[in-house]
Amino acid sequence: MDQNIVYQRINELCDAFKEKQIKIFQWLHQHPELAFQEYQSAQYIVKCLNKMDGIKVIYPIAKTGVKAVLTGENPGPTVSLRADFDALPVKEETDLDYLSKSKEYIMDRKPMFPMYVAMMQVLHQH
Repeated sequence: MDQNIVYQRINELCDAFKEKQIKIFQWLHQHPELAFQEYQSAQYIVKCLNKMDGIKVIYPIAKTGVKAVLTGENPGPTVSLRADFDALPVKEETDLDYLSKSKEYIMDRKPMFPMYVAMMQVLHQH
């Protein structure tokens, strides 16, 4: 298959998932939780992952961890990705529309999980 066609298809899939990715990012930002206290965030992540066909979700791992397994149709190399979604104890001083609802914490690692969900979506459909 032509590489340009593959790249074009990946871009199309990413564009199709962009709005959902932004919503996930904003929700996680608004609901920060410290390490090993991310119960609400983990449940939200599980809910997002369970909406995707072909994803096996394992929860909880190490108290609040979530594992998602996407198995391809053919045997081959394995890819492993890890995303943190815990917050840091820092007060947010912005005027974002999706400002953190916590008065004490902000989410520092918020971009990782939405990017990985989009990546799984692309891998699953490609």
